[in-house]
Amino acid sequence: MKIQRGASDEYCNSEDWHLHHEEIVDQWVKKHYRLRYVCGRKSSVKRNAWIWRVGSTDWRCSDGQKQVCTKYSGDEWQCGNWQDTVCPVVV
Repeated sequence: MKIQRGASDEYCNSEDWHLHHEEIVDQWVKKHYRLRYVCGRKSSVKRNAWIWRVGSTDWRCSDGQKQVCTKYSGDEWQCGNWQDTVCPVVV
């Protein structure tokens, strides 16, 4: 079955799974993405997902986290807390 992008796919990669990389936005901002662990343990398969049915539509939601870092005028990178994120796609 072909997977279609959901309406809110900011955290999805080109394969419709949650992002898991570092993204340099510009010289002042970078973002880190990682997949969420299963029950506190590292998952050997780097794809944490669950299926959610809304009406007659099934969504696969891949869980992860995002951290945003900023840098000002030669200072060191300052990173915020990790925030939970989801990549939803229609399956």
